[in-house]
Amino acid sequence: MANKTLTIEILRSVIVDAVKTDTHIKGTIDKSIDEKASRVAYNETAGDEAYHLRKIDRTITASAENLVAEISDMLSGNTEINPDYSDPSKIKISVGVDARFNTSFAPTLARLSSEYITNYVLVLWWGAITNGQNQVQFYSQLSNSYLNYIRKCFNKVAPAAPTKKNASGQDVEASILDTTGKFETQTT
Repeated sequence: MANKTLTIEILRSVIVDAVKTDTHIKGTIDKSIDEKASRVAYNETAGDEAYHLRKIDRTITASAENLVAEISDMLSGNTEINPDYSDPSKIKISVGVDARFNTSFAPTLARLSSEYITNYVLVLWWGAITNGQNQVQFYSQLSNSYLNYIRKCFNKVAPAAPTKKNASGQDVEASILDTTGKFETQTT
């Protein structure tokens, strides 16, 4: 059962800028290799054209949904996870986590989630381009590595103190085992 809520906020503009930058680099390389490849470079490069931005926006949402499903798989079945797409400038994902979850991982999870979504958007972008299969493979591997980093953040949970019942049936925290083999306990 979740005892606290972790909120991950992902800025769409950061993802859009990263996608434009990565595709521009590839388009520039292709154009420099062959001067006649300017049409190919134009089609590879995500620009400010309305249809490019619509495609990027659509794939950001699809990639965020994929991330939500992946996080859901990482956590127990009764964990509540709620994506919020109501703000056009950002995506908010609220995740119910155990009380022992180290919330100092929240900024790290937000950055890793943004990188995962960016790379997954690039997988979808390059998958739609005829000569983009090498990029699909590269960005797919990269997005999978970010998923593994996200998974590790959720696996880094402080251990719970061992407990046992006292004579009254109350939970007590077991502490140091003394030399006689008896537990010293503290009521929690």
